[in-house]
Amino acid sequence: MQTIYLNSEDDIVSICDQLAWAQAQRVVFVLPPDDAPMLDGLDLVRLRRYADRLRCEVALVTTDKALRRLAQGAGVPVFATEVAARTNRRGWWRGRRRQMQIGLPATSAPMLAAWRTALDEQRRSLTWHELTWRQWGVRYLVLLAVCLGISLLVVAFLYYVPTATVTLPLEAWPVQATRIVTADPAVDGVLADSGVLPARLITVTQTWQGDLVPTGVVEVPGTSARGRVLFVNETADPVVIPAGTELSTETGVVFQTLETITLAGVLGSTAEVEVTAVSPGPEGNVPADTVT
Repeated sequence: MQTIYLNSEDDIVSICDQLAWAQAQRVVFVLPPDDAPMLDGLDLVRLRRYADRLRCEVALVTTDKALRRLAQGAGVPVFATEVAARTNRRGWWRGRRRQMQIGLPATSAPMLAAWRTALDEQRRSLTWHELTWRQWGVRYLVLLAVCLGISLLVVAFLYYVPTATVTLPLEAWPVQATRIVTADPAVDGVLADSGVLPARLITVTQTWQGDLVPTGVVEVPGTSARGRVLFVNETADPVVIPAGTELSTETGVVFQTLETITLAGVLGSTAEVEVTAVSPGPEGNVPADTVT
């Protein structure tokens, strides 16, 4: 807190200048005790407005009852002594509460109108950063109350207004469409109007092999009969039977071997070879175990 002592020559302009030069958050102006008040109601209002603009707190120390009443009405804390200004914290925030409208006397209508006009102009010139924290607090509280009221109205509306959930089942209908299309390797693109699609030829060759059980006999004239003959080695030496070796039946039907085989040099070893009849036709159809 900074204390500034005033004299009888100071006016509101010099007081505001000294307030601007002050380096403390709280400034106390000590007025001379014997002189008449040097400040009127409008000067006090101007002093408080200027202090709000500088974001500092200002107070007066005086024993003059009239000036104390004007200061209390303007919302400027006022103390009887400098010690009270330093120690009485409650007096600072209680003193900022404006208790009355002050200014020029209300006995003269023209002067009262001029005073009100000046006061309105001063209020309109007040910018947002000149508002005190109490004024901002009131505005925030009002805004909060409005938001809470709107929220309560919305909640009440949602709670008391009847609601219903409507579910509409969708029925599925099968849709079928039949259209004949043609795959043509000669076209490059889809012809939607004529129903022609591009295509390409793919050739696949598959080979099947299996064992079949014959169910009958078919005679094929002009074809030699074929069969298989079992050779048995009755010696202990290997025996080679060349291809074209002729074999015959007791009735004289002659067969020839189609490949060369070798019998192992073991007594009783065997080997099979395919034979074909020399003469084509049904004469080669002989019973089993008749070719020697």
